Amino acid sequence: MARAKGYQGIVGLKKATTWGTEVVPASTDGVEVESLDVNGGADLIADNQITGVITTKPSSLGNHKVDVTIKTALRYEGLEPLVALVLGATAGAGSTVDTSAKQHVIKPKNDRDGIFATLAYEYLKDTKVAAIPGLKFTKLKISGKQREKIMLEATGIGDTWTDASSSNTTTTIDSITLPSAREYAMFSQVAFKMNGQSEGSLASAPKYIQGFSLEIDFPTDENVTTERGNKTSEPLPSGFATGKLTIDFAVAQDGTGGNVEFLADQMAGTAKKAKIEITSSTLAGAATQYFQWLIWLPYVQFLPGAKPAPSQPGAISWSQDAELHHASAAPTGFSTGYSEMVVIDIFSTRSTDALA
Repeated sequence: MARAKGYQGIVGLKKATTWGTEVVPASTDGVEVESLDVNGGADLIADNQITGVITTKPSSLGNHKVDVTIKTALRYEGLEPLVALVLGATAGAGSTVDTSAKQHVIKPKNDRDGIFATLAYEYLKDTKVAAIPGLKFTKLKISGKQREKIMLEATGIGDTWTDASSSNTTTTIDSITLPSAREYAMFSQVAFKMNGQSEGSLASAPKYIQGFSLEIDFPTDENVTTERGNKTSEPLPSGFATGKLTIDFAVAQDGTGGNVEFLADQMAGTAKKAKIEITSSTLAGAATQYFQWLIWLPYVQFLPGAKPAPSQPGAISWSQDAELHHASAAPTGFSTGYSEMVVIDIFSTRSTDALA
């Protein structure tokens, strides 16, 4: 008798070509997760016909729907496909930087049709492998706080769930591997830089933060028509993509690394630009390029919220929320074309396109 244990799970994710048709994750398609949540299945449609009995007759089988959330500690290499499957657009294969390092530029795509994946995972060692043939990601969250790793979370809508696949099997699941470069990104490696949206390049000196959370959301609905019977076709957008940034400060302060000027900026409606740098101490290149994630935010507007006040005898900490937008052009200090709501540069040794 086999019994399921989470620590034995293998998870693979691979871009698919036809919605609802499985592909098979294999070498380097592995995603090492902290948790994988899969909820849903086949709905039941109640039978409310009056039959002269106080209880109801059996329900009918309804539509299939699966909600998926992947949560993982951010590693400098290996998550390029997951980020690209959420945002939708890459610049193609990684461009060479410093011999062996490759730069991947990932940004939101206006039309995300055709951007989806197959998710396969083993939940009963050498016995049961589950597959979600079509999985459309709808939300990305990257967050971190002091003394912890950076975390990444992706949420999506799947078309169905099966553990009787003829494609993804106990044999194919064992071919899934992780990238060889697997260093974690730590919050202690973060540099947060911000200034006025219309000002010059971001200063080299960062702001001092205690934590941050970045959320990118693509509102998406199921697409249930006669095309696929009781399964959803590729889900459809239902609104504008939105972005939110939360910055946590250990203490309200001015001067070097300070933050109190943001209070006046919020009251005046002064737009900002920001960059979150996460840099490893390990070289991805031959001499100068380290493993690195750069998150570019060209247009940031602070939202109203709680102001720092003497509500306790100790240090006065506070947080600032902001909404994110695209800019009419890349601001000063940003690369040409970096005007989308968010652009993520990933420097790793992966050479192939994140959406290949």
